[in-house]
Amino acid sequence: MGEIIDELVEKEGELAVLLRYGIPPDAAPAAPARAAAPAASPPGDDLIDRLLAAANQAPIILPSSELTWTGTVVELAAYQGRYAHIAEVGLREGHTLGLLAADEGMLCLTASERDLEPFERLRGLVGRDVEIFGWLVDGTDMPVVQVTASRPQ
Repeated sequence: MGEIIDELVEKEGELAVLLRYGIPPDAAPAAPARAAAPAASPPGDDLIDRLLAAANQAPIILPSSELTWTGTVVELAAYQGRYAHIAEVGLREGHTLGLLAADEGMLCLTASERDLEPFERLRGLVGRDVEIFGWLVDGTDMPVVQVTASRPQ
């Protein structure tokens, strides 16, 4: 597992890995606060120290924080582009719509359990640029966003 994390850090940078996957549970502070610098080892000496240092430079995003994406709404069944493999997996998992986001690539979209309307509105916006608000769904092999709000751009 350590090699995978090191490879991701080298490829995407420490801050990107930290923001996407979070601080390891045994290294995370009990409450949202700035990470304390370790006194025993020099800064940057190991991965956890570097990730904690990166946390001091990043805004705190709690797991329940709503995020925003912009991109083009696509029907997964009709998508034939660069991310077709994600569209195929999304279809097998029961997703029908996706968001082709410039920064993230293909995101599969799902309705919020609290309000179906923002997701249903996207059906009429296929092929158009939109802004989507929602949460990343945990426990999936692909990026899935639970849509809580959406609007055309």
